[in-house]
Amino acid sequence: MTPPVDTALLQPKSLIPSRNTVNASKRLRLLVVGDSIAAGAASVRGAEIVARVTPTFVELLRERLSWEILTDAAARRRTADLVPSFDQLIQHHAPDAVFVTTGGNDVDPDWRRLLLSDGAVIRSGTLLPRYAEALRCIGAAADRAAVPLLFGDLMGSAIECRLPFLSGLAGRDVRPIIEAAGGQARCDEIVRSYRDTMNVVAGEVGASVVRFGTLFDPAHNPDLGPGISRDLVGDDGMHPSKRGHRVLCDGLTAPLRGLLAGIESKARQRAAGVA
Repeated sequence: MTPPVDTALLQPKSLIPSRNTVNASKRLRLLVVGDSIAAGAASVRGAEIVARVTPTFVELLRERLSWEILTDAAARRRTADLVPSFDQLIQHHAPDAVFVTTGGNDVDPDWRRLLLSDGAVIRSGTLLPRYAEALRCIGAAADRAAVPLLFGDLMGSAIECRLPFLSGLAGRDVRPIIEAAGGQARCDEIVRSYRDTMNVVAGEVGASVVRFGTLFDPAHNPDLGPGISRDLVGDDGMHPSKRGHRVLCDGLTAPLRGLLAGIESKARQRAAGVA
């Protein structure tokens, strides 16, 4: 349920306090906003997480980064779901930077529609223009609050990992239907279009893009072998396993350290100037 709009959020930008005027001794906060992956889901039924994995990439990052790391994550969350409440999220958590890792539910095919149409209709959960507009709205909210914004690039779909789970749900072998719709090549093409859109919008709103979903891509990580290694994901072929969360943490640590160090340095300089 979307919380009521706080009329204070309707103030002009100049009246909204900046989170970047920090006390020199304060431990800075990174807010990770995500979906079931950030929530540590191993299995989801409807909108409910029925099994979890630990430690998650967020929990592992807490051991490696000097910042305090907060999480706001929900199963089935799409990027557009954040728009009505993103101002309130920032106000509630008071972060010094926000890392948005949603997108998987936006780009992932509507498998039910695809299977019912025998492969004739392949469509992502969120249409590309709506996804782009949601990113712009999030960027505008971060700008109003003067909070640096990071986007994690999107997770792709590994068909070979997903097939057993999807076939189990359908009660039949769905490989012929998915291959008729273009298979892995078509899924990769769709994912590229969403990642490209994220990069364009990030440039428009001044956000940084951090490798997240591409950490599972063989093209970006040849050490993982051909295709997404089966032990990177759980039984549903989608949510990261324990090893998958460790791969995410390993890949995120250095980029986040660099970006957050730059943000912290600027915040400290501003704080010293104010003092």
